[in-house]
Amino acid sequence: MALLRLGLGVLFAVASAVSLAVLDVMGVPWTGEILGFMVSASALAFLWLVERRDARMALLLQEAVRRVVVVGDGIEVAEGDVVLLAAEIEGISAHHGLLSQRWGLEAPVGAAGLAVKVESYRPLQRCSWQSACCQRGEWRTEEADEALSSKVFAPQVRVGTLSVDCSELELLDWHCWETFSPNHTERLLQILHGAPNRTLASLGEALGLTEALPFPDEKPLLSSTNSKLYYPRGGGTPLQPCFGDVRVTFLHIPSHSQFTAVGVRRGDCLVNFRYKLPPPEGISLGQATSDDFNAGSSDASGYQAAPSQEPDEILPEVALRGDPKELARMVAARGADEADSSQWPGWLPMACGSFLAAFFGSLEPWRQILHRAAPESLSPALLPGHCSRCSLFLQAWA
Repeated sequence: MALLRLGLGVLFAVASAVSLAVLDVMGVPWTGEILGFMVSASALAFLWLVERRDARMALLLQEAVRRVVVVGDGIEVAEGDVVLLAAEIEGISAHHGLLSQRWGLEAPVGAAGLAVKVESYRPLQRCSWQSACCQRGEWRTEEADEALSSKVFAPQVRVGTLSVDCSELELLDWHCWETFSPNHTERLLQILHGAPNRTLASLGEALGLTEALPFPDEKPLLSSTNSKLYYPRGGGTPLQPCFGDVRVTFLHIPSHSQFTAVGVRRGDCLVNFRYKLPPPEGISLGQATSDDFNAGSSDASGYQAAPSQEPDEILPEVALRGDPKELARMVAARGADEADSSQWPGWLPMACGSFLAAFFGSLEPWRQILHRAAPESLSPALLPGHCSRCSLFLQAWA
């Protein structure tokens, strides 16, 4: 039902915008003003939801700081506790190690992640601070390089004695990874020798059976540590690169790396600390009591649409539900109580109703989109190094 309402709301907004734009081109008066009016109301709804999310995240962080248990010697962690654990990370895989089929790489045993980072040397962007250092260019991952880059993670990752979600590794920055010297497999030797794509290999690539070589017919320069490949496409060298040169780096997350994880313990796993229910509908802030979070002995989180909150003296029930007609009538009635009704223009109730209809009509689509893009949960839940309680939550706040 929520997806149906979201789809209908987006469809109605797009159809209204397109029709008003067409009428404006045709010269129909007031259509441009009405279109700008709808866009302003929709933007105001989005700003309100962003501010509400910040407020709810502040309450979530306060609750996490109050509940967190730092794991140490002699400290027992119960089911449902918010745990802060600093230990070595380890990847558990059914194979001997993680594999990258395209590059023919095999990570060391116990590695939690394997990555191939492809970068191109490009001119500096405008107004870059690096231009003040007399630097000609910078290494960047372009769109074409993204297709050649790859990341592989272990199906199960453990920090100490508890398992964490592998998706948390995707949020780590590149400085959390370490370079390594891979074993020279048959495919990696083909890449190092600049072997061309054979006819059978090209046929297999077209059928989706095999993957093509990243840079066929190009022999790279191998670094002294065997962890980087350099393709002098622009005629440069590793010490003096030129525009167009390509650099390939082999990275992994070794098993001996120290990481800090935070989350709610469920069995031998850590799950993100979050609200049980998504943000409520309408303009209400929602509740943030201890029972509204997924910590504790039981987690009865159906994760369905949260009900509207109880009405209060400031925002009555009709305001929380967002009925435009009732809100327009309420605004007009309150204005009539405070001043003579003759002072109000006749178009005011209709204008208020139109504004509130556009505002509340945009709330639900924006709420769904914002909740999918940025869920209200404690993030990041995995950080490199040994982090204290204060530093971890400062990074989560930032």
